Amino acid sequence: MLELVQNHPEQAEPILENHLFANPNNLLTIRLLGLTKRNLGKFEEAIALFKQAMELDPDDAETSNQLALANRESGNLHMAILYMANAVDLSPTAQNWTNLGKLFIERKRLDSAEFALLEAIKIDPNFASAQYELSLLYGLQGRWSEFFPQYEWRLRYFDDLNPDIDIPIWDGENIQNKRLLVHGEQGCGDWIHFARFLPIARERGAYVVLHCPTSLTRLLLPLVDEVVDGREQPPQTDFRCSIVSLPWLLNATRP
Repeated sequence: MLELVQNHPEQAEPILENHLFANPNNLLTIRLLGLTKRNLGKFEEAIALFKQAMELDPDDAETSNQLALANRESGNLHMAILYMANAVDLSPTAQNWTNLGKLFIERKRLDSAEFALLEAIKIDPNFASAQYELSLLYGLQGRWSEFFPQYEWRLRYFDDLNPDIDIPIWDGENIQNKRLLVHGEQGCGDWIHFARFLPIARERGAYVVLHCPTSLTRLLLPLVDEVVDGREQPPQTDFRCSIVSLPWLLNATRP
């Protein structure tokens, strides 16, 4: 049933409503129907169901979590924070602390957000979601020397940002007389925004090869040694890195 709720909530809704009519205090049915209503965008109905579930089982952290998310989606960030804080009290997991931190960021309560995210990281230092959200927080605060190294967590949080290229990833070591392949990850905007760091890599002695969209070839070629069409197989080089990682790897972390 959970799979039906997640993938086909419009089919799950009448089944669960009929079951709840016959069994009005069935806690599992109430929770599943609440989730169904959330997935259908019926947030007020979802909130009412999750509140009913909380009355039956006040100690269930997941229901409080769902109440927080439904309130957020309905536009009530204040109540979302209250319910997520309750979820943290009931179950102080890295995920719940991270969810609370994200809500604080949305509410522009950045000090509280930082505290919540750091608590999540204390529980699980490898929890990529918390680490990534912390990087966004640093960016909002203009803490660029902290933002850029922290933002490297995006590569662990978003699996699709890592291209399938069999070349060692550059970690900031000496690149004098080395061939460095620079590839993209998120779009043309990032190429243009971070292009100013390409000449710095050349100043450090690297032979810089770009693997970029055809539309940017003429714009970026003067900044590097070689450009390869992004639709083609990249050449073999000593190292590779994302253009977004250049500020961190070059220790040139001004925005």
